[in-house]
Amino acid sequence: NYIENNYGNDISTLHKTFEPVDESRIQYLIKNNLLSDLNYVLEIGPGAGTMMKKLKNKGIDVIGIEPDTNAANWLKKNVNDKIYNGFFDEIYSNNINKWSKEQFDAVIIFHVLEHIHDPIKFLLKIKKILKPEGKIIIEVPNIKRPYSDTNKWEDYCDPGHLYYFSFNTLNVILNQSEFEIITMTDKILNLMEISFVL
Repeated sequence: NYIENNYGNDISTLHKTFEPVDESRIQYLIKNNLLSDLNYVLEIGPGAGTMMKKLKNKGIDVIGIEPDTNAANWLKKNVNDKIYNGFFDEIYSNNINKWSKEQFDAVIIFHVLEHIHDPIKFLLKIKKILKPEGKIIIEVPNIKRPYSDTNKWEDYCDPGHLYYFSFNTLNVILNQSEFEIITMTDKILNLMEISFVL
């Protein structure tokens, strides 16, 4: 029950709360001409599913992998029935044969990479299920602005965060994972510090 416990609210309320944040994300993708060629997308860790719903409403076939069982069940009923409940490695192992043939136009990971034990290994797995021209869209907390959500250090230091990223460290792991960076930005969107990497 990570989503409700971490954000201190029920998933339905969080789904609505993230509406302006995800609209800002969509507008960023549109502005940079990165949404028009997306037809088949995987979102890892969709949480309350607001981005997933926005993509679905734009006619994009989107699949989600959500480890939080309560969130996954809520998403299946209210957002999209194409949800796998479990952790990425297990779902990936069970679907690699299918996904390496079908291949995604994009994989979205918002506030996931900082929780991953081996980010480079994780990114290389994602590369195997992306089309050659496919995109990975990443959002992570920015270590250079630790107080973007609140002014309490303990809120920023989530015990589930294994890594903190800056432009430089994100650039390094993406290069080591053989990704070409199309755009990277650092903005504050509705009190949420983000970095997009494509």
